[in-house]
Amino acid sequence: MECSPYDDGIDVEADLRWELASDYLARKKLVLLAGFGPEIRVQAQAATVDGPTFLREAAWVILNSGMRERVVRGIFPAISRSFLEFEPAPVCQNSFECTASALQVFRHEPKISAIVAAARMAQELGDEGLREAFHEDAESLLRSIPFVGPITWRHLAKNLGVPCAKPDRHLKRLADREMLSVEELCRQVSVQVGDPIHVVDLVLWRSCSIGVGSAGE
Repeated sequence: MECSPYDDGIDVEADLRWELASDYLARKKLVLLAGFGPEIRVQAQAATVDGPTFLREAAWVILNSGMRERVVRGIFPAISRSFLEFEPAPVCQNSFECTASALQVFRHEPKISAIVAAARMAQELGDEGLREAFHEDAESLLRSIPFVGPITWRHLAKNLGVPCAKPDRHLKRLADREMLSVEELCRQVSVQVGDPIHVVDLVLWRSCSIGVGSAGE
């Protein structure tokens, strides 16, 4: 193949991939140093979609809707106790008591009711039915939960092991700088460094949440 007279031998796409990977690895190092290694390990593990896992992750996403993650992290252990460690059957059998207890921790009745609704869904479907519905159409299943919408269903899906990215404001800002979609940004980094897409999403998001700016800032 003949070279263009304007070809300077630079592979722009390769340079971009290298820069994305380099920036990601630097961010990951800072996230690990900040003590978030366990969070990354949990995200990296392929989750088995069963009732308690589904309910726990659904509750996390419901509570985080419109809230600061730091606030939800602080109350989540108490919410977990209120909802009997997220076992769907006991929650459904004791929904009034669970609701009353949870409202003492977090006074947002619609969100607490949404967690009860997710428990009922998990109980009605059972573990096998839940896994089948999840793998057939995760988006429809997850978006049927109150407070889980067109963006946050991806948050819940990735927490359940789906290799996808959530286009929140932090990741969108990073992707816009490279003129990529959030999904493509995370995919390119994943290909370069070997981390799953949902782990890349988490590392990039967490790095922003602890104050690491975009590349070049």
